[in-house]
Amino acid sequence: GMSPFGLGNDLGGSLRNPAYCCGITSLKTSFGRFPSAGTMPPADTPTLAFQLMGVEGPMARHVADLRLGVEVMAGRHPRDPKSVTVPFDGPPVARRAAVLTEVPGGPIHPAVADGVAKAAGALEAAGWEIVEATPPEMEQCQEVWARMLSCDMPATVGAAAEIMSDDALGLLNELIDRFSPDDVPAILIHTEYHRLGAAWAGFFAENPVLITPVWTQLPFAHDADVGEGGMDLMLDLMRCITPVNLLGIPACAVPVGVSDGIPQGVQVIADRYREDLCLEGAADIEDALGNITPIDPVTA
Repeated sequence: GMSPFGLGNDLGGSLRNPAYCCGITSLKTSFGRFPSAGTMPPADTPTLAFQLMGVEGPMARHVADLRLGVEVMAGRHPRDPKSVTVPFDGPPVARRAAVLTEVPGGPIHPAVADGVAKAAGALEAAGWEIVEATPPEMEQCQEVWARMLSCDMPATVGAAAEIMSDDALGLLNELIDRFSPDDVPAILIHTEYHRLGAAWAGFFAENPVLITPVWTQLPFAHDADVGEGGMDLMLDLMRCITPVNLLGIPACAVPVGVSDGIPQGVQVIADRYREDLCLEGAADIEDALGNITPIDPVTA
């Protein structure tokens, strides 16, 4: 990164996606951990999907800076009724990390798999117990995420028409067409939202930390996401991204190396309000594998 610290928001990976592509760290925070007031106009009238799945969070070159930023800025704000003040450090848990080596829904790039293996090795060397495990119903999580998002997308497209390219607007309209709000009653979508959240909470009770790819493939060429087949590309890439948004849980993106000049990275995921576990695991990975960002911030 070109600065030591930044802020962003994440409804479908917008903190983790650029961090992965640029070889820096970011933290997608838990539902309500970071107040959204004043960060994204109109701050007082967010869509339902953004209320339930969108969060604010920090981006930095080092994991320690992520923690510092969250500790300073997290907490209740009167203009964001979903924001909460909860302790940053949770109760002690087993240092056990589940590692996702095969992602439901399709293959992953060999360099991505190599990055996950590097992260697992770093954690094991730091004293973590490593197990291979797959969290519940990842494909269904993405389906519910997309359907919740598509309910709000017509209004989003209208508001964004003046600032987005025709190709980008076309991608949003394709999401609406593919996951039409008319196909599934909203009550069923929100029932699934609760059921899937409970299933993942049970998974984290056994495995406090989950290591997954950020994307299932290496970063793509510029504008590939808004070209022919862009929607299929994005849904494939983000198979590990979207469940985190749907469930309101934290995830830290951390680089693990470089493959043919392209950054490799993983997500360190934990249960809601356990950002401390995400950052603990990410820090151990960073300590073992180093920092790959090529640019030092200009301070004078």
